[in-house]
Amino acid sequence: MPTLKAHSLIDTTPAVASFLDKLVQYGINKIPNPPAQLELQRPLGIYVPRMYFDAEGNNLGRHGTLSILQVYVLPLDHVYLIDVTTLKGAAFDTPGKAGLTLRMILEDPAVLKVFFDVRGDSDALHALHSIELRGIHDLQLMQLGTLKSVDGLSKLASLEICIRKDTGISTEEQDAMAALKRAGKQLFRTGFGVFDERPLKAPLAEYCVQDVQHMATLWTAYANLLTKEKWARVLDISRARVNGSQSADFTRTCWNKSLVPVQFWSRPGAGQQWGPFY
Repeated sequence: MPTLKAHSLIDTTPAVASFLDKLVQYGINKIPNPPAQLELQRPLGIYVPRMYFDAEGNNLGRHGTLSILQVYVLPLDHVYLIDVTTLKGAAFDTPGKAGLTLRMILEDPAVLKVFFDVRGDSDALHALHSIELRGIHDLQLMQLGTLKSVDGLSKLASLEICIRKDTGISTEEQDAMAALKRAGKQLFRTGFGVFDERPLKAPLAEYCVQDVQHMATLWTAYANLLTKEKWARVLDISRARVNGSQSADFTRTCWNKSLVPVQFWSRPGAGQQWGPFY
């Protein structure tokens, strides 16, 4: 069994409110001013994000479901599994004591949020819950930005590969993670509808935790290697990925989303914008 972060399932509106109250208590929903505990990440003066996200569902996206939203909160060192199947819209619109909602956090450009390949998650959040993500760092693009070139690469790195190569975890831990992955995949080998079955099976909950708990380590590893130019490119294309995922033809045109975007190394010409393929 791999080492898993402490985690909680959020499946009632009081639990949602309590979760949001914790964020307010620790100031996680605000940029520290003056900086406290978390340092600025140079060269762009970006604060280390406090919240790291992933999502699971049955055919995750506009034509499927958004079942679980995983949130790793760095200062609390805790993973929260938001049960969207049970809570539906209340997962995003239930306020805490200060009036803060999860929707407000997700849509606030000043609250930095990290996803790994944000496109599918953004598609589901926007189409199913009318959430327009802002303030996104796409960890997959950060990893890409650490490379010298894309020569010899056939596709973008997966989160699993990044965790194995770039977190420094032991071989034993990697083997335990792989076993947990296999146990989770065994449950949805005939379909991802198991993510909507309740109660949520323990191997699936552990699968969800494992996917998000190493993202802060990866963010730091990649952020320390990015030049100012590459940081700007990551931020630009992270925004473009969100915008592209909200387009009417996203599901039709994203067939090549695993391909390496060689345009990462060149800026769009005058009057052009980053397209949805990024």
